[in-house]
Amino acid sequence: MTRRRKAWGIGLAVLVLVGGFLLYEYWSLQPQRHFTEKPHPVLAEQPPAAERPVAAAEPEAEPRAAFNVLILGLDGRDHELLTRSDVMMLAHVNPVKRSVRLLSIPRDTRVRLPEIGETKINHAYVMGALDGGEEAGRQRALEAVSRFIGVPIHYHVTMNFDGFERFVDEIGGVDLTLPQPVGPLPAGPLHAEGELALDIVRERYSLPGGETDRQSNQAMVLRAVAEKLMGAAYLPKLPGLYRQLKDGVVATNFTESDLLSLALLYKDLPGSAIEYRQIPGRSGSGYDPLVRMELSYWLPDPEGVREIAKGFGGE
Repeated sequence: MTRRRKAWGIGLAVLVLVGGFLLYEYWSLQPQRHFTEKPHPVLAEQPPAAERPVAAAEPEAEPRAAFNVLILGLDGRDHELLTRSDVMMLAHVNPVKRSVRLLSIPRDTRVRLPEIGETKINHAYVMGALDGGEEAGRQRALEAVSRFIGVPIHYHVTMNFDGFERFVDEIGGVDLTLPQPVGPLPAGPLHAEGELALDIVRERYSLPGGETDRQSNQAMVLRAVAEKLMGAAYLPKLPGLYRQLKDGVVATNFTESDLLSLALLYKDLPGSAIEYRQIPGRSGSGYDPLVRMELSYWLPDPEGVREIAKGFGGE
């Protein structure tokens, strides 16, 4: 064999190996395969039936790749321990059906927390953080939502005010269309950088529906962020963005490969595939054993929550 033929043979072998590796990586990143192996889920022990706000739900028969994500937005700045989960949103992702369900959980939802009693669900984070720091606060919040809805939670994403502003600024802002005025902002399209995006997700007093409309705006901003991150222009930037923001800006147990797989899932995903719900219930009040005074609450409707939970059954 001549040297030229040998060189061509070696080059072809290298190309085959590299091509095979890339094909395997692409194959393994397909969401319906990639997410069959997930972190050990948080599944809080359910309280006795008499104390449970909702009955245990029968989960839908879904593939092993389906998973739940809890998104937490904290109402504080960097290194503040006395902070609560101002935004709580549960996402159920089904890679096989290419569907996403978003569920807003009002921060004032009345739930039973261990060793406290019936209190607001956003107290779970602050009590955990006071006991053991940010990680303990996040764990308490995960357990509170898992116990309330009755489903496992596999992933989490947490940001505080500073982190949210820096995150939105880092991706160049987001394009939104406000369905109604938000504070001084008129209804219609606008481009929001970090500070303005934070104002939109926090504002409720100027909205006709108050907290209900605020939750809808939070879901709108989340969709806009997801659409931008999962677009073709951002796909190659995701690993670098992940490494840059995970250090002190975003706390998450998603890995770089998880995000790349999610990008493949969201690519060209129609808006009709994303279902949005809110916790059904009514406004009310009651004595809170944590602060030892009457507080306003969102009182969840047990039957309504039970029906929603069936669609978040996970594995």
